[in-house]
Amino acid sequence: MTKTNPLTTTWWRSLWSECDKFYAHDPKLYIQLQDRHQINVNLLLLSQWLDAHHFQLPPELWSQLHAAIQAHDEQVLIPYRQHRRACKKTVSQTVYQQMLTKELLLERKTQQYILQQMKPFPLKLAPAVLKKTRLKQAVKQKQTAVHVTKHQVLNLNDYLSLFDLQATDYPTLMRLT
Repeated sequence: MTKTNPLTTTWWRSLWSECDKFYAHDPKLYIQLQDRHQINVNLLLLSQWLDAHHFQLPPELWSQLHAAIQAHDEQVLIPYRQHRRACKKTVSQTVYQQMLTKELLLERKTQQYILQQMKPFPLKLAPAVLKKTRLKQAVKQKQTAVHVTKHQVLNLNDYLSLFDLQATDYPTLMRLT
């Protein structure tokens, strides 16, 4: 069952503000994953948001999306981040804060680029949600109950698996979805 793509409706507007809340729970973990494993924090946050809203991006599309965003980031965001980090000890705190602010603006541009890349991707209700929907239908029809599984972190697992990582290794990320 395909649900309306939230990235083409008005709820995409809340996406990044919700992602900011995820990030605020443990910013050091997100930066650590970015620096150690070259994970794109915006895609990681997107995977959590999709899981929290019970959408599933087909697993094979995560690698395509990552490749598209990585190419974009290598041209724009990563060189600027490296420059900012190199300047940390040589510029005033005020200048460094301005550099951080500019990097956040570049991150927002990356988020817009992610949304553009996401539009053609089919989003489906996650299997647990489908089972819950089937359960409601079965109850209405007085049929045998359909087993409902605990909420799954399918997108988070699929994205982390690109880096040979598992969501279970990062319980903080799993709790947020």
